[in-house]
Parts: sequence; C-alpha cells; structure tokens
Amino acid sequence: MIRFAGTVTFKDGGSVDYEIGTRGMLAWERYARRNGIGGDPRENAAAWTMLYVIAHYAITGDESGFDAWVETVENLDPATDSGEAVPPTLTVAPAG
Repeated sequence: MIRFAGTVTFKDGGSVDYEIGTRGMLAWERYARRNGIGGDPRENAAAWTMLYVIAHYAITGDESGFDAWVETVENLDPATDSGEAVPPTLTVAPAG
C-alpha cells in the first residue's frame, strides 16, 4: 500500500495536513497525461509537481483547478516517509 502525507502551507498563513493512498497517484498520472508529462517523475524532473498534484487532490478531492490552487501555496512539506510503500494494516489477527 502506498500513502502520501504532508502539510501544505498557504500564502495566507493557513495550513492543511493531508494523507492519501493510491488515489492520489492516479490523480497525478491523469494530470501528467493531460499535460504531456511522463508519469514517472524520475524520468522527467517533475517530482515536486507530482507531490503538489497529489496534495491538491488529497485536500480538494478535485482533479481540476490545480494551476489556480498552486498559486495560493507557500510551501509543501511532505512527510519523510511519504510515497513509500507500507505494509497493509491487518484487520484480523492471523490464525495460529
């Protein structure tokens, strides 16, 4: 399971914590396709754009309006383990 998390600080001084799973990555891939960017940020120097797109979707729940939204952002501080694969949480104790 992949989780992205962090804090977005806005130019007006407000801030929002966010956390999202693979749906955030899907929002990034769709944004990249719409804008002619390769989906793998390691290949196209778009790693920060990817993180901002994921944060935007996590906070707004909307894939549109990113370009206007990002102009209101002062800083994005991703969690240190953001974007790393983490094991799924067990909901039931294993038998045995």
